[in-house]
Amino acid sequence: MTKLIQHLLLLPLLVLLAGATWPTEPHPAPWRWSSLGVEMQDLAVGTGDEVVEGARVYVHYVGMLNDGTVFDESRPRGKELDFLVGSGQVIKGWEDGLLGMRVGGTRRLVIPASLGYGSQGAGRIPGGATLYFEVELISLKPPRKAPTSVPELSEDAWKLVRGVAVADVKPGDGARIKLKKGARACLDFVQFDAQGAAVANTYSRERCTWTQLGWDKLPLSVESGLKGLRESGVRAVRDGDSVWLVELTMVGI
Repeated sequence: MTKLIQHLLLLPLLVLLAGATWPTEPHPAPWRWSSLGVEMQDLAVGTGDEVVEGARVYVHYVGMLNDGTVFDESRPRGKELDFLVGSGQVIKGWEDGLLGMRVGGTRRLVIPASLGYGSQGAGRIPGGATLYFEVELISLKPPRKAPTSVPELSEDAWKLVRGVAVADVKPGDGARIKLKKGARACLDFVQFDAQGAAVANTYSRERCTWTQLGWDKLPLSVESGLKGLRESGVRAVRDGDSVWLVELTMVGI
């Protein structure tokens, strides 16, 4: 094998190891690729909570073009950028490139135009531009977790409320829910089927869901079974073969 052929075969490997070309001062940390093709380099690996889908992250950042021109940065504004990962509030390259990052870390992202602002561009960003971001993860709020099963409840724990079988998993200590048409309540629920599998829930949202009662947002039997439930309480409600766990955060005024 000639030296020229050896060089040609080695060149792609060297490019792979070198990673992205950074517009400003390079760093020796290794580069790697996200599942969608964002190039990532961790200048500092954090030790705090990890970025996952549904987390709200708080970051400082600098955004550059390939000639080093800074088109946006957060620190001069004196305020961190925050967004909910997976909500579409920021470009896809950010949502993909920050996954797995931990609080306290600093990461460089090289985002192709297809995961940024495409052929149209935006503001100071020309169409088709590759974007270079250095992001510091200041803090995050982890996503809420839905209950994964119905708690073990003795038969004595169940009672009839308006003809519906209910059991208080956690007694509340706030205001009582108002079961009248148009009354508002901020609540969460998980619906479990006859086999105990969760088939629907609201915990994927960032906060409880404001619901107007009496407008078929919940099955009538489930809504009826909430009579007497207080804020901060959690109640199990039987609805046919299903069991609903309903958590009441706040009642409206």
